[in-house]
Amino acid sequence: MTIFPHIVLLVATIFSLSLLSCRNGDGSNITGKPGDLSDEIVSLSVENPRQALALIDSAEKGQLMTPFECEYLRCITYHNGLSQYRMAIVHGTKAYDMPEARDNTDNFLALVEMLADEYLSMGNHSESTRLCAEGLKLAKDSLLIKRESNLHVTMGLNLLEMKQDDEAFRHFSEAEKASRQLAASSEGYEDYLYTLGILANALSDKGKTDRAIELTPGYIKTAERLDSIKDSPRGLSDMRLAEGYAFMAYLNMRGGNKEEAEKAYAKYL
Repeated sequence: MTIFPHIVLLVATIFSLSLLSCRNGDGSNITGKPGDLSDEIVSLSVENPRQALALIDSAEKGQLMTPFECEYLRCITYHNGLSQYRMAIVHGTKAYDMPEARDNTDNFLALVEMLADEYLSMGNHSESTRLCAEGLKLAKDSLLIKRESNLHVTMGLNLLEMKQDDEAFRHFSEAEKASRQLAASSEGYEDYLYTLGILANALSDKGKTDRAIELTPGYIKTAERLDSIKDSPRGLSDMRLAEGYAFMAYLNMRGGNKEEAEKAYAKYL
């Protein structure tokens, strides 16, 4: 088989973009019980965001949810379904400024994560890093490993943009350690994949191809476990494996390991 470099580059780019879908503002911790109104709105935020916003308005008028929940869900909806990140920041900031936002630490940190990501995507690195620093302290104090890991990743991405590579990779290393702890249970598999993918991508971008390749077996092994998750979406494991093999092929081509690249590409196909 012959690998066409532009095809490998394409599938590697798809891998980079797909990392964003491993971690999304799903609002899963906004309220307690599965099947409540907030869960329905979060689902609609992707499928039918306009209907989700209408439901939030109705819930607000009927006082079926707190003001914090309404603004947080608007933030999620503008992010997930409409890709209107400035509006997501407007509503997320309203939620952040409410005293009740801090009543539930995990919910608050989920909001901080989302806002930090929004500011990162908008290029406002000073505000994003400020939120990351605030969130990291609270996550460590509260022993919320998932939140800590995600915030380390966002902090690292900010620092890369700010040309502070050594400090960025320190945060990525902390994220990898934390997410590896999460991967001890099936609930942490996607978080670990996200962190490994971001770290491998960053290493590749900085020309550290060999170090990036070293991460790929862990990515593949974790992706193979996704089918063991209860109620896992059908095909999720195959999708993540395809992304991982595509990136592995790309990395090995860059590193001059053509034979290994061919093997990975064959598995991708």
